[in-house]
Amino acid sequence: KDGAFDDPNVWIESVESLLQDAKQALPNQSLERIQSICVSGTSATCLLVNGKNVGKPSRTQARMYNYDVIASAAGNSNNNDPIHGVRAMEQIRSFAPKQHTALSATGSLAKLLSWHDEQPLQPGERLCHQADYVALRLMSQDKVCGKAPKDNERFV
Repeated sequence: KDGAFDDPNVWIESVESLLQDAKQALPNQSLERIQSICVSGTSATCLLVNGKNVGKPSRTQARMYNYDVIASAAGNSNNNDPIHGVRAMEQIRSFAPKQHTALSATGSLAKLLSWHDEQPLQPGERLCHQADYVALRLMSQDKVCGKAPKDNERFV
């Protein structure tokens, strides 16, 4: 779907559509013989999910790899105030060494802290990276997301 690149449901629909197309394109091949699928995503594309059901995003949109917590918020149609990103970056600057990758306004930590500043994280709410989310949905199992810290509350 055009314009829905930040919608986790569209990610899943796209993968399901791809698998269905593969099944139709290869009628004599059994997809049941596939033993594994590798899911790749951009490292800083992430979303917040319900920790008890990681298949369920807890906030509406994902934040893509190039979402800058200050600049993107200012131009966002969701009317996010860029002050949340400013506060997130100030918090990171208070502990991260100079030139550390955590100082990126497009990084996962900046996104997590900005989300928390907008609305405090709820108990059980977890940061999940795009590839982990898609892989977990493909497996249909509720597990903690792989790349993200298992206990986000420690960081906010």
